[in-house]
Amino acid sequence: MENHHIIGESPTEEEFVNYPHIKQIRLALNGYLNGTNDGLEEDYALDLTNEDIGMKCGLNNFDREYYQSKFVVLSAENNDYGGIQAYIAFVDRPDAIFFVWIYGVVGEQRLRTFCEKLAPENDVDVYKDYIDLGIKNSTYRL
Repeated sequence: MENHHIIGESPTEEEFVNYPHIKQIRLALNGYLNGTNDGLEEDYALDLTNEDIGMKCGLNNFDREYYQSKFVVLSAENNDYGGIQAYIAFVDRPDAIFFVWIYGVVGEQRLRTFCEKLAPENDVDVYKDYIDLGIKNSTYRL
């Protein structure tokens, strides 16, 4: 699949949250919650573990309460292998940052990876401040 840049150079916040790949995050979380798994790649998104890079991954490995909350996108960029990668935090559970990879061309995009990004041991306070600031400053919650 050819890698197209999805995120433009300087989108507004409104344009950004309206990208189909960003909206796909909520669609996939809802599909997971309702048991259909619509919008995600089950082989990767549900149980993938990636201990080699120090990340706990897979929707099945976290409390479903996270996914019931609205989330904000803390940062996002085009992924080198296609689609977009984003870091999100959940408004009602602002204790963690999650890495998501939405893969595929528009109209066929799927949530492929969902991992927890752990706080560096020496920067736990900075990590928490980053989450709080991102949630506080975001106008759009998905």
